[in-house]
Amino acid sequence: VSYDYYTKALAEIRSLLNEYEELKKTDAKAAKKFYKKNIKKYKYDKSLDNIEKLQRSCWIKLFNKGQEYFKQEAYDEALANYENLLVMAPDSIKTHKMIAMIYTKKGETDKAIEAYKAIAEKNIKDMAPIQQVAALLFGAEKYTEAAEWYVKATELEPENSNNFFNVAVCYHKAGNNEKAFEYYAKTVEIEPEHLEAILNASNTAAALNDNDNQIEYLKKYVAVDNENVDFIKYLVSILIANKKYDDASKYSAKWLELEPESTEAKQIKAFADQQNK
Repeated sequence: VSYDYYTKALAEIRSLLNEYEELKKTDAKAAKKFYKKNIKKYKYDKSLDNIEKLQRSCWIKLFNKGQEYFKQEAYDEALANYENLLVMAPDSIKTHKMIAMIYTKKGETDKAIEAYKAIAEKNIKDMAPIQQVAALLFGAEKYTEAAEWYVKATELEPENSNNFFNVAVCYHKAGNNEKAFEYYAKTVEIEPEHLEAILNASNTAAALNDNDNQIEYLKKYVAVDNENVDFIKYLVSILIANKKYDDASKYSAKWLELEPESTEAKQIKAFADQQNK
């Protein structure tokens, strides 16, 4: 109630001050008379700052009351409080964030998503609400829509490999292997030693029957984790299956460097060398 009172008072005072300023442009004498009768008499010019402070104080008290409800897990009461605040100040990012957090705590995912979307639309350069929307959509198994929101994150932070990786995972979950491979590849381009992205890129390429990229990313994996014997063995098996005997010989030699007594490595290298003749 106090907040509404101060809001109305401020509106009236500002209206009078604006009228005075407009009058000054055309009739200084009339403006001076208007000022004396309607503003100076009631000391509105001096009270404006105080009323603004009182208005802010009311808003802060109401906001803090909502936080108390939130800490007590009285989410319905907190929500009612913040919805009232939103009527008073529709553009308050703080209030929107609290409403989004309350819906998340209440398990009302769709409403939480809409609340975070509202924040993102009001503050397009804020990464946090974008990631919140994407994470909630992912949790709700709405993978394609989640990917679209993580794409927004890549546009804000194009050098952050995690953003591209998140897009790739979403598309992977959605069954869109073409898009998944595209974003795994971008992740590796930004962060060449991102082993999970490298492996996922290779596996996704295999799912697309893209043998060249499957092998290319397996090689990248071995280049980073060059003492992983099991993975080198796997790469060699893929190379042999694809009749890439030059590379099979090269990587079986690496295998032998790590396991000099391996009969299997010796046999595979001999076979690959024979096929190269």
